[in-house]
Amino acid sequence: MTSTLMTITPSLSGFFYSLLFGALVLGALGAGFIILSQRDKVVRR
Repeated sequence: MTSTLMTITPSLSGFFYSLLFGALVLGALGAGFIILSQRDKVVRR
């Protein structure tokens, strides 16, 4: 298998890293909202 097919340019690797860190930040925010909503129950009458 030649490595010429799998060459990643620096801009492409930066794009993948930005996608990865964006997903991590969104996941952390989502987990924080879920934990907060589970802890802070609103009593409705």
